[in-house]
Amino acid sequence: MASIRSAICRSTPKQKTPRRVGTSAPWWNRNLEAKRKELKIAEQKLKNARRGLPTGLGSCSQSLDLLIDNTKAHKRAYFNAIKNAKLVYYRETACSLTSQDIGRRTKARAPKKEDYDVKEILDYYIGTQTERHATPAIRCPNLLDDLGGALSETEIKRVVKKISQKKGKAPGYDQVTYEHLVAGISSPVWGKQLEALVNSILEWGHFPSCLKRCDLFLLSKGRGIGPRAFRPVSLTSVLSKYVEMLLKDRLEKACGQAPPGVFGFTAGRSTSTALVEVARELSGSGKEDLAIATFDVQSAFDKISHRHIINSIGRKAGRAWQHIIESFLTGHTIHLDGEQRVRTRGISQGGSLSPVLFAISTWDLDNNLTVDNGDYQIHPLIYADDVLAIIRALTGRGLLRGLKAATEIVGRAADRADLATDPTKHNVCCPSEYHRNMLQEAAAIEPGNGHHLAVKDSLKWLGARISNSWENHAVEAIAKSLATIGQCRKLGGSSWGPAVPELILFWKQQIVSSLLYGVEAWGESLDSAKVIKGITRLEASMAKLIYGCIRSTPNALMSKVLQSITEPVRTTGRKRCAKFWMHNPDIVTPTHWQKRLRKWGVKDPHLKRESRTKTDWQAPSRMKINIGSGSAPSTSTEDQLVVFTDGSLLKVPNQTNKTGAGLATLNQLGVASLRSIRLVGGANICQAELAGVAEAALLIEETIARNERPLREAQIWLDSRAAIQSITSDSPTPQIVRLRDTLESICASGTLTTISWVRGHCGTTGNELSDWAARKGGSGTSTDIKVVRVETPVSHTFEEIRKTMDKEIEGIWQKRGSPLAVNRLGLSLGLIQLRSIMRRTTRWSKIQRRKFVELLSYHGNVRGFKGRSKRYGNATQQCRYCGREKETIAHFFWCNSARMRRARTDNSSRNILEVGPGNEPDKIRGLRLLRKAVCERNSGLNKFLTKVVPDWIPVTGTRGIQLKPLGQEELTLRRARKARTQRFHKREASNHTDS
Repeated sequence: MASIRSAICRSTPKQKTPRRVGTSAPWWNRNLEAKRKELKIAEQKLKNARRGLPTGLGSCSQSLDLLIDNTKAHKRAYFNAIKNAKLVYYRETACSLTSQDIGRRTKARAPKKEDYDVKEILDYYIGTQTERHATPAIRCPNLLDDLGGALSETEIKRVVKKISQKKGKAPGYDQVTYEHLVAGISSPVWGKQLEALVNSILEWGHFPSCLKRCDLFLLSKGRGIGPRAFRPVSLTSVLSKYVEMLLKDRLEKACGQAPPGVFGFTAGRSTSTALVEVARELSGSGKEDLAIATFDVQSAFDKISHRHIINSIGRKAGRAWQHIIESFLTGHTIHLDGEQRVRTRGISQGGSLSPVLFAISTWDLDNNLTVDNGDYQIHPLIYADDVLAIIRALTGRGLLRGLKAATEIVGRAADRADLATDPTKHNVCCPSEYHRNMLQEAAAIEPGNGHHLAVKDSLKWLGARISNSWENHAVEAIAKSLATIGQCRKLGGSSWGPAVPELILFWKQQIVSSLLYGVEAWGESLDSAKVIKGITRLEASMAKLIYGCIRSTPNALMSKVLQSITEPVRTTGRKRCAKFWMHNPDIVTPTHWQKRLRKWGVKDPHLKRESRTKTDWQAPSRMKINIGSGSAPSTSTEDQLVVFTDGSLLKVPNQTNKTGAGLATLNQLGVASLRSIRLVGGANICQAELAGVAEAALLIEETIARNERPLREAQIWLDSRAAIQSITSDSPTPQIVRLRDTLESICASGTLTTISWVRGHCGTTGNELSDWAARKGGSGTSTDIKVVRVETPVSHTFEEIRKTMDKEIEGIWQKRGSPLAVNRLGLSLGLIQLRSIMRRTTRWSKIQRRKFVELLSYHGNVRGFKGRSKRYGNATQQCRYCGREKETIAHFFWCNSARMRRARTDNSSRNILEVGPGNEPDKIRGLRLLRKAVCERNSGLNKFLTKVVPDWIPVTGTRGIQLKPLGQEELTLRRARKARTQRFHKREASNHTDS
């Protein structure tokens, strides 16, 4: 390991950061260094003059007052330069922020706790043992077959695919990163050595000690006292994590299917499935007679007994796995700030195998906690150390006895694992107020229950608010998202801020993902009026942040603006719900969800659609996948069968896509036959390509069955690399599974089968003819076309939901947008029109974006908007130029004053806005001019708005940069400040000339 570490460090040296000039401050520059030196010289001259020493000016001397003024001027210039340098640096930093940087800056963090006792923390979480016990040098080399045999190529590829996505992650103590490991596995020499290392671990049942070192990092929880105020995270070596991933996959297969109540760190289970199970219980017919309890186990990951885990693995997977897991858990050394401990209990938080071991150790708790004795029923849901029990009973005393039984079972399970529970932190929730009162009365009457009972109307589990209505969780999530946007608003000013693409990416990855957490359980609340109102406000807040608008801009308009540049939140939530309930092979869609999906536009929600299942499939030895140069043959030999396939997709507005596939078979002379296939069921282009390959495989199988000629080789050519790669996917669809069965049957007959890629539309005869046949099949104009039904894909379900959601959005806009001032412009602002307008504005500067939205909303720094509020003294609303009509930004397009006419036709450079002659009134021509400028991408629109629309001045407050109207007093102050600055620079230049 030492030689590997040395080789890695020498082959990949660290990059040297550029050295800063002057100080370590990132905003410091050479200009500041020069001004600092000038200030020091001026101060030294003043000091010499006061001491009566020569000033260094030779025969030309200056008076003391002139030196004092000169020093003050240099000091003022120096500090102003520092202020400007800081502002420029902050602006440049804010404008260059990525979506990840924005997320880190806006994320609520617990306050850092710098002071901690290292020994106290290590003794509490790890143990007191400081030296590793000697381990036997010899192990029984007979465990390889019991642990699944030698590594296969499929296992290695699956793990390499996972670790290839982990780029830029922190290395372990040996400084080996995931990039180094991927490069080593790809090497023919190192790859074989690493494979031999893992096979030796499996053969001897021994985990090497050099892979058991962990560096401990403490994350502050923001609560707790002493060691419990921190969460310890272990950083192990990358090679150790690689071996753990391989062992984890095999251990999960050896243990089999997890109990139905275990969800944490289990294949096919997640927090969403756990919350869906809770929602299923709450939506039952007898939800009033149930109670929900959560149990707190103190430091479960860090204090669980190793013997308890080893015995659990032995009961589930056998003695061989018990042997290697014992070797894995024993002898881990933990390092923190120079101190070392040997782990004698608990597991490392940060590895791949440790959480799976903890989850398997909770399987017995699920079996023991599942109770149905007639008096009460207990249904457990376990996610790692978060235990929830759903108790059903007919009476309050039955619920109380069920709670006591669940508490005792959890306590005994904790004792077996050397853990402790805290009854004061157990939470109990009853959805019904009547049964909540009944449960409390039963607890008060029954003596000696020994259970701290605090019945609530809601509780939090796995980050979700569980109560009688999921609206509470949705409203709470919306409030958190609004707070995050408020933090993001502080990162920019009135004319600068993060780039629009990064803000949109931050919206999708941070805001929407956290808002829609667990939406599969509470998705029905998306149609609630309260939730719709909250989401509208959230979308409007994000749009105001992007476009720099004031807070009074209408939420209905700004919400629609954001929906035109990114997908609406409710559309995203509906898509996630539909995918979970309709494209999941292990989920049965309840009746109430079928009704909801039908309301959302999904046709036939009771029928299961295309889904994916994880399988390990090895391609037959006589089957080859070739994605090479793309050159294909034009003929075939007698013992060959060459088939070209292709797919076609024709999108028809407001109709189901027309999809087809085509085949072209070659013989010794050229093309022998053509076939066309029409696909029904809303197939996508990938399904069309795979349908062509499946039809070609059936044709080959028919040829072999008829014994027309002996086939030495069968070649299938298509121009879709994605379709070829999906054949060997780890998560195949039912269509791919059927295709694999056909290919295995062909290879079993002794025919060499090759699936190859051909460069599309490059003059290859077979490819061009198969494309023609596919288009013919998609059009469905002929009666001799074969019809094939495929499973409805996810993309078709999403399209159904999107169309219905677009209609709902337009309906809401017609209701809420009709009283808004934007309707005076004569723009319908339909979805297509608004998308074409607003997506163009994302490339403009922030000032231009804000003024454009002010034009649409009538909420700008003009008299017509300010005159409506008492804040501005009920000032006049008449135009300041013509004095005839109400002053709005739109009015400037038809204002008949000389200044506005010059602004509309600026002859200094080129025409800003073309005003055509006519006999129509000025307002009618101005409206036509406005619509033309907005909708037809008139290049002078930005220039005109920048020239005539008054600016706002930024005011820094507790909520970030806010906008304030630029009135006459502010203009006077600005002009006076500008005049003083000019006089100062003029005087300084004159003094420099005299010197």
